[in-house]
Amino acid sequence: MASQSRKHPGKRRERKLTRFSMSRKSEVALAAVGVLVIALVLGFLWLLLSPLWSKPGPAELAARQITLARDATVWREAKESGLLLRVQQDRQELFVNAAKWNAMLPTEHAPRVAAIAGHLGWDWAFIFDASTGRQLGWYVKDKGYHDSPAGAPR
Repeated sequence: MASQSRKHPGKRRERKLTRFSMSRKSEVALAAVGVLVIALVLGFLWLLLSPLWSKPGPAELAARQITLARDATVWREAKESGLLLRVQQDRQELFVNAAKWNAMLPTEHAPRVAAIAGHLGWDWAFIFDASTGRQLGWYVKDKGYHDSPAGAPR
C-alpha cells in the first residue's frame, strides 16, 4: 500500500502542502507579519481617504466665515490706526508703533496678534518695535502670544 509508511505500518503519511518546511513558530511569525502589513495598508488608506468623508458642516463653515471677517476687520483697524506699521511676509514679522502697543492693555495683545496672523495665514509671528527693532513678543498658533523679556535682542 502506497498510502502507509514503511517504518510505521498503519500510520498514514502526511502530504506536504508547500515546498518549504517551516516550524510552527515560523508559521506564526509569518502570519503576524502578514497581519501587520495588512493593518499598515488599511491604516494608510484610512489616512488617505478620511478627508473625503469628513467635510465641514454648515455651522463650521459659518464659524470660519465669522473668524475670517473678524480677522480682516482687526487687520484693517490695525493698519488704519497706525498700530501696524510694516509687515515682513518672508520672515513673518510684524513691526508696530511701540507707543500705541504699550498703550494697549496686555490682554489685548494676544487676540490682535492672533487675528492679524490669521488674516495673513501665518501659524507664528514675531512682533517688533518699528523704531528700535526691539522684539516685543512672539505668537504661535494654538499656544498664544508671549511677551519678550525686557531688552530681548532681535
